[in-house]
Amino acid sequence: MERWTVDGFTYWFEPAQREWWWWDAEFVSADDLIIRVAVTELQFSHQALEWLLWAAGATLVEDEFVRELSQRSAPRSPK
Repeated sequence: MERWTVDGFTYWFEPAQREWWWWDAEFVSADDLIIRVAVTELQFSHQALEWLLWAAGATLVEDEFVRELSQRSAPRSPK
């Protein structure tokens, strides 16, 4: 992952630039935390948020909503 400058990073957290807002967080185990954000559109600029999570020590960052959508839209195999 490419390093960001502090100014470049914090720019994306300004309200006028951000397309997501903190919604909720839930510990599902001692090692796992689910963070939920509200977004203005399905496609949103998530790189700053993802970089923040990695910098905070995350070992896995995945988009649960996109994964759920892809599972729903996957073609069903014929029976």
